[in-house]
Amino acid sequence: MKKLQAALALLLVLASSVVLFGGCDMTGRDDSKDTFNPDDPSRTSEPDTDPGPQTPKYFNKLTGEGSDTDLSQSRPVGIMINNIKVSCPQEGISNADVIYECLAEGGITRMLMFADDYADLPAVGSIRSSRDYYLDFAQDFDAIYVHCGGSEYAYEDISERDIDNIDGVKGPGALWNTTDTFYRDADRRANMGYEHSVMTTGAGLAAGIKYMGCRTELKSDYDSPFDFVEYGQVEKFENVAPHVRFSFSSYQTVDYVYDEASGEYLRYQHGGVEHIDGSTGQQLSFENVIIIFCDMNTVDSKGRLTVQTTGSGSGYYITEGTYIPITWSKSSRDGQIEYFKEDGTALLMNRGKTFVNVCGLDVDVDFDYEWNQ
Repeated sequence: MKKLQAALALLLVLASSVVLFGGCDMTGRDDSKDTFNPDDPSRTSEPDTDPGPQTPKYFNKLTGEGSDTDLSQSRPVGIMINNIKVSCPQEGISNADVIYECLAEGGITRMLMFADDYADLPAVGSIRSSRDYYLDFAQDFDAIYVHCGGSEYAYEDISERDIDNIDGVKGPGALWNTTDTFYRDADRRANMGYEHSVMTTGAGLAAGIKYMGCRTELKSDYDSPFDFVEYGQVEKFENVAPHVRFSFSSYQTVDYVYDEASGEYLRYQHGGVEHIDGSTGQQLSFENVIIIFCDMNTVDSKGRLTVQTTGSGSGYYITEGTYIPITWSKSSRDGQIEYFKEDGTALLMNRGKTFVNVCGLDVDVDFDYEWNQ
């Protein structure tokens, strides 16, 4: 009986210990203070466990977006892209980081596609001939210029300005036969024509650049034309731009339609046709659209133009379904263009791909166009 009483007494002592010390560990720390209590007046919200956007180690200098590779000191390429209707759709252009478009002659435009990490590009084309003012656009990014032929004005400039270029017409035969920098696509040649069939690839470009001995590092005084907002931030403006439409000429009318789901502008050209990358079926889209106005004049019987790329002028910056007027400035043809807000402060752009439209002074822009359907 005494043994039973002693056992009961021991159980009571143990039970009391559990009640007494249940809220504490053996070090004396009160764990209850580390537990969120929604009724505790000293607590106003749950602890924030979201670390926010993690800043990448490397950035693509043309888009401001994160990159797996440090290309901060490497030159990009600028590839002349055909844009006459019969040559569309182009191939591989959805891989561009930046695209410029400007008139060539006869109301037709050509594009200059910039790529930072060009060595991994798939088939790109078709590639077309140079015009002298496109050299100025290439110099905005200190790019290695890729083309097939050119006007006499372009060739004069390439020689006088010592432009690093990879040429599929007057370049060495090794670019075709040894380095495979250029080739003709059989399907495009059969369906679009001989002059619309020249293509290249990233591997071909890398081999051609090495063969030609082009400088591969940015020049020491290079200053990027684009300044971006802080990583993780997004800039919007008061003026709305849900559907932007303007015409380079009677031949080429362009639309940029804002897609809220992606935060990008879908591009249409040639009067409402989706601008497609033929290799993927993907419609081109851009976080940023820039329009700049430059003085243009016809210089010969073939309708070729001069484009005033230096000095200063006006334009628009379009992003996130909104826009603001801007100004641009370029001190020399081999320098980098700069963009400013109307108050003179530097334009900070959202991170992402950019399309730069170089238009004549008489081009009108509609920021809220409605399809006539």
